[in-house]
Amino acid sequence: MNLKHIQRYIVLGAALLALGSIGAVNAASGAPAPENGVAVAPTVKFKVVSRGIMAETAAINADGTVGSCYNCNPATTTRLGTGTYQVAFKGGSVAMKKGVARWVQPDTLTAGNTQVWCDTADRAGVAAAVWVNCQNHSGPADTAFFLFVTK
Repeated sequence: MNLKHIQRYIVLGAALLALGSIGAVNAASGAPAPENGVAVAPTVKFKVVSRGIMAETAAINADGTVGSCYNCNPATTTRLGTGTYQVAFKGGSVAMKKGVARWVQPDTLTAGNTQVWCDTADRAGVAAAVWVNCQNHSGPADTAFFLFVTK
C-alpha cells in the first residue's frame, strides 16, 4: 500500500465517522431534524375527516353575480353590501364544523379592485352558504373573486 491509498482510507474513515455521529445526534433527539430550524409540530387528529376533495367552486363578479361555478346556487348567491357577499352551494353544509376548508382569491388583475384581500366565514343562519368579506386599506371594497370549498 502506498501513501496515497492510506490517505484516502483516512479521509474516508473520517467522513464515515462524521456521518455516523450526525445520525447518532439526530436519533438521540427523538425527532427528525427540521430543515427550516423550527420544531416539528405534533400530529393533530380532527374529529371530522376531510379528504381535501374540491367539492364546490365559484367565480363571483364584483356585483355579486355568478360568473361561473361548480355546484353553486346562483339564485341565493348575492352581494349583501359593499365588499360583502353570500355565496351559496347545493352540496349541503359548508360550515367549518363539518370538516370543510374554504379559501378565497380576489381577482385583482382583470375584473377586480387592486390591493384587495378577502376573508371567509360561516354564513349565519345559512349552512349551505359562505360569507365573504373583501376590503382594501380604506375599508370594504367590491371585487371579483374565486371561492374554493374542499371536503
